[in-house]
Amino acid sequence: MYAIYLFFDKNGVLSWAKDHASESLVNTMKAEKPWIEESREFLGLLIIVVVVVINYIIGRKQLRVVHNP
Repeated sequence: MYAIYLFFDKNGVLSWAKDHASESLVNTMKAEKPWIEESREFLGLLIIVVVVVINYIIGRKQLRVVHNP
C-alpha cells in the first residue's frame, strides 16, 4: 500500500516522471528534492517486493519437493 502511495503522491514517482522530466535519481545522495527521495523509496520497495515474490515461489516449489518425494 505504501508503494502505491509513493507512486501517486504529489511528490511521488508520477511527479518525478511528468513534472521534473525524469531527473536523474543518482546524481547526488542528498535529499534536497522530495520527488527524488520519494521515487528512490518507491524503487527500493519495488525491489523488495520482487525479491519476496521470488523467494515465495521458490519456497513453494521446495515444499512440494519435500512433501512429495
